[in-house]
Amino acid sequence: MKEKSSRKVFALLLAALMCVGLFAGCAQQPRSTTPLVVGYSPFSAKFSPFFADTAYDNDAVDMTQVNLLTTDRTGAIVYNAIKGEKIAYNGTDYTYTGIADVDVNYDEAADQTVYTWTIRSNVKFSDGVKLTADDIIFSYYVYSDPSYTGSSTLYSVPILGMQNYRTQTSDEVYVKFADMFDAIYAAGEDHVWSSADSWTQEQQDALWAIVKECWVNDVHDIIDYVFANYISYAPDYIGYTVEDVTDSDDLKIVLGMAMWGYGTVENGVLTAPSGASWNTKNNEYPTVEDYYEETYAAYGGDPEAYAGVESISDTSVIDNAKAKFISTEGPKDPSLGGKGIPNIAGIKKISSTKVEVTVKGFDASAIYKLGINVSPLHYYGDKAKYNYDDNKFGFDFGDLSGIAAKTSQPMGAGPYRFIKYENKVISYEANEYYWRGEP
Repeated sequence: MKEKSSRKVFALLLAALMCVGLFAGCAQQPRSTTPLVVGYSPFSAKFSPFFADTAYDNDAVDMTQVNLLTTDRTGAIVYNAIKGEKIAYNGTDYTYTGIADVDVNYDEAADQTVYTWTIRSNVKFSDGVKLTADDIIFSYYVYSDPSYTGSSTLYSVPILGMQNYRTQTSDEVYVKFADMFDAIYAAGEDHVWSSADSWTQEQQDALWAIVKECWVNDVHDIIDYVFANYISYAPDYIGYTVEDVTDSDDLKIVLGMAMWGYGTVENGVLTAPSGASWNTKNNEYPTVEDYYEETYAAYGGDPEAYAGVESISDTSVIDNAKAKFISTEGPKDPSLGGKGIPNIAGIKKISSTKVEVTVKGFDASAIYKLGINVSPLHYYGDKAKYNYDDNKFGFDFGDLSGIAAKTSQPMGAGPYRFIKYENKVISYEANEYYWRGEP
């Protein structure tokens, strides 16, 4: 099943999400001691504003978060959300407020757009700690880190210096290694290196290892996509219940292969196009590498042909491989003298309540990617590793392990505080520090 549209099952959580808009910020009521309890299956329990990847987990996380960007019922931008804007819809005026104003200024001569976010001074996270520009900077840098694997595509916005920072290369070195990638790739995987080549044997080997790695990662994305969108088909396609697959990474691979046309299951035996088989009743399961081998054989080792048909990613295997090759091999170039790129030039902290982002050109959709959830530095990051003036952003470059480790207990400045996830049920309670007033 190679559809690129997702089907979303709504349950009690949808009603809860609607209630957030209806009740958050109403007149103060006596505080209830009864928590909001939401039973919503299936969750994969990746409850992180950075790394949640299923629709269900994202819904659960959104209950706890606030977003920089405020939009109206039609998706139009509310630029003055601090004071609030009254906007008509179907003959009725609605007032929209949010945590931040945004000013958008396009400089035609420079062909650059400057987005200036100004946040309220009274926004607090659910533990009572004040939200500041440092939390915005921290969040931007998490989404911009080359090791980031979540669903945000902030890094695709042409922010000044983003490419340099992610690849740790100058513009000149970037072009040099981009051209090198093209030349090695054009030579082919079977090319026998010689001293006449303009690259080293090590660089050639590195490129093809990276291509394989990115291809395997893309296959893994398909597995996650199938689980997130087609889990309800598991009984029909592989003979296991939704609960069975939810609790088993092995069965997620089986479901991904079966629904993407890379295997059929009969009596618990998955048979792939190559003839390889695994008897799941005997605890035999394919690996992601096995799935990759099936796709490699199906497309004769051509990652571009594969991506054109199979991939659900916005970027192809080759695009991802090229970016990783440049960021892996480029920083080794002697011209850089072992010095990296310390920051993203286009992201600047102006004050404790103001952040400025400069983007090349103008793209009307860019603001939606820049309008991120703002997550707490003191909770997800390491405050000892944060010093904006010293180019330290709350974690080590290329290492988001500490942030990824905090996936089971989300925190934010949203209307609800996440209490626990137990027996497939999430418990929340009202956030007494919510800027609109306790829900």
